[in-house]
Amino acid sequence: MENNENILFIGSSGTGKTHLATSIGIEAAKHRKSVYFITCQELMLQLKRAESENRLDQRLKFFTRQ
Repeated sequence: MENNENILFIGSSGTGKTHLATSIGIEAAKHRKSVYFITCQELMLQLKRAESENRLDQRLKFFTRQ
């Protein structure tokens, strides 16, 4: 958490990615860190929508704020 790095879990269905992400998110929130959980599919949809609405910069800033 001290490095403020993003985490990406990749793997087959049922391997515990969501469980790990949720556990890490809960622990980070306990330390008053900002947590945002989103699927890759939803992330792509949001970015494509923002681009078509000419607000991609604004959306990217939202996802990269610290």
